[in-house]
Amino acid sequence: MSVSLILLRHAKSDWNQPLPDFDRPLNNRGRKAIGLVGRHMHKQGLNVDHVCSSPAERAAQTATGISKYLQYPEAAIHWEQRLYHASLETLLQVVAELSAQHARIMLVGHNPGLEELLCYLVPESRLPEHYKLLPTAAYACLEIPENRGEPAQGTAELKAIVLPRKLEA
Repeated sequence: MSVSLILLRHAKSDWNQPLPDFDRPLNNRGRKAIGLVGRHMHKQGLNVDHVCSSPAERAAQTATGISKYLQYPEAAIHWEQRLYHASLETLLQVVAELSAQHARIMLVGHNPGLEELLCYLVPESRLPEHYKLLPTAAYACLEIPENRGEPAQGTAELKAIVLPRKLEA
């Protein structure tokens, strides 16, 4: 049995306040994108049995906002410090740990790590050709073959990449 994995990049953050990077909240555009993306995910019938998010403020606001649309309880969100500016190696470890316990996972985090993970898991020939694969508030849906340990390079099937700007059109 395969594992469904949603990679969700945090929505657009507010740079107008002199705050440390970890504490930056979403801006108005980011909050609007959560509504667009959340409604789209709900219409697509996406559901998850585990949400794991970076605890950085912009990622936390994204995770809680999207989880409402997916009817996933905010109290059940797993706040994983390792997802804040995570390397590919760290993300692979987290996916391995979670996929051993859950069949439908959503990771909420940051670039460049999420894009690196996407490019590692999906064969290059299956990726769309645009500059940023995961701009803010974009998500990718993948199917990973069930295995023990870290997922192998190029073994995931890309189901969709959804960009908020495409939902506005």
